[in-house]
Amino acid sequence: MGKDSIIQKLKRILGDELVENEPLAEHSTLKIGGAAQYFYRAKSISNLILAIETCLKFSIPYIVLGSGSNVIIGDGGFSGLCIKNEARNLSFIKDKSQVITDSGVALSRLILEAASHDMGGLDFLYGIPGTVGGSVVSNAGTFGGAIGDFVISATLLFPNGKAERVTKKWLMFEYRDSKLRHLNPRPVVLSVKFQLATNRKEEILRKVQHFQRIRESKQPIENSAGSFFKNPEVSKQWAKKYLDMFGEKNPDLVEAIEKTGHIPAGWLLEQSGAKKMKIKAARVSKKHANFIVNHRGKAKAAEIRKLAGQLKQKVYDKFGIMLQEEVEYVGDWS
Repeated sequence: MGKDSIIQKLKRILGDELVENEPLAEHSTLKIGGAAQYFYRAKSISNLILAIETCLKFSIPYIVLGSGSNVIIGDGGFSGLCIKNEARNLSFIKDKSQVITDSGVALSRLILEAASHDMGGLDFLYGIPGTVGGSVVSNAGTFGGAIGDFVISATLLFPNGKAERVTKKWLMFEYRDSKLRHLNPRPVVLSVKFQLATNRKEEILRKVQHFQRIRESKQPIENSAGSFFKNPEVSKQWAKKYLDMFGEKNPDLVEAIEKTGHIPAGWLLEQSGAKKMKIKAARVSKKHANFIVNHRGKAKAAEIRKLAGQLKQKVYDKFGIMLQEEVEYVGDWS
């Protein structure tokens, strides 16, 4: 199928929202990535389904982007259709403290609108620049909590074009992980049903501000994809050995390791000298070693990925632990 034929078919079905050669850096929190061959904003679940069904019908490769956080888009962009998920409906079931949300809803908006209905629980996620869909796929979390703890069910669009509701058990949530991350091709999250907790709006907003202050004090303001590596699981004996070796006395760090069984990747990276490392404009944040930043917007995706590889090797050489990316590499890589 020739290029003209593809674009004609896509435009006939998707309309004027379809554009060509859209720079994906504009749709990434890291502000990196080449152009998408075709780009479409899906402003509703029905639009999202239509775009995916069209790609399946004509065998066109596709990816779905939410906020563009937690992903590194290749310098080659994407050869196919990039669908920007802007489906943002929310429906609250107040007597049950539940909410059904489209997958394109921003986490911070979900948290604030839930608070206006006196529903809380997800407060610790406020400030994470993600959408519901991507957050469920990666089981986003921080401060000892994870979004998967609140999921009742999710409606997914499978690669065969069928939509199906699945349970929390089916999703198999684990630390920064779910079954969805391991399926290829991956089903697309359409909507999610959450069980929240009844709480006063004022108390929820107090918690939101508390977590936001902590995040602002520890995380860089430069363009990044969020926490780059997962916190690896370690035994208490291993943790004690290395914390003693480095003279680490921070009681919060010790408590976090004992509580979660994971040691912060940022600590491992900092002890390995990560904050001094860079490849041109791809640099490790001076504020938090588990953030790779796009300095002054001049880094390339290939430089970010190469730096990540060097960081993994540094930690492995020093601690014998091979870090795993929390972010995902998407698009075309040469």
